[in-house]
Amino acid sequence: MKLIKLSLTALFLLLLASCANESTPTAAEKQAALCTDLARFRTSVAALRSLSPNSTVGDLKQAQDEVKATFNQVKTSAASVQEARVVELEQAQEELDRAIQGISNTATLQQATDSIAEEVAAVEAAQVQMESGLTCQ
Repeated sequence: MKLIKLSLTALFLLLLASCANESTPTAAEKQAALCTDLARFRTSVAALRSLSPNSTVGDLKQAQDEVKATFNQVKTSAASVQEARVVELEQAQEELDRAIQGISNTATLQQATDSIAEEVAAVEAAQVQMESGLTCQ
């Protein structure tokens, strides 16, 4: 009886160990997830840049929210990737966010998009810099 209990316990521990190993992502998988999140972030920044005179302030705010959300995912993914250098991207994103917050309520949408063009370019440059240290495809 003791032998059966010992065998079942050993089998259980082996199964538990194999499940734990399968659920732990490799460094390559973590980097691939970060690259995916960076692509989503790039898309959200491009949407912000592509606002047109026909866009509304609501569109601008929605684009800002999407940039924030996708950046937060980048930060989460980057925390587990040793090569990720997220500091410059985080600073650029925060400056963009402050610039959007600082847009006057009386500004036209064209004035608003013109006023954040420099910050958007800085975010894009910081993202390119971050991606250069990774092997994103």
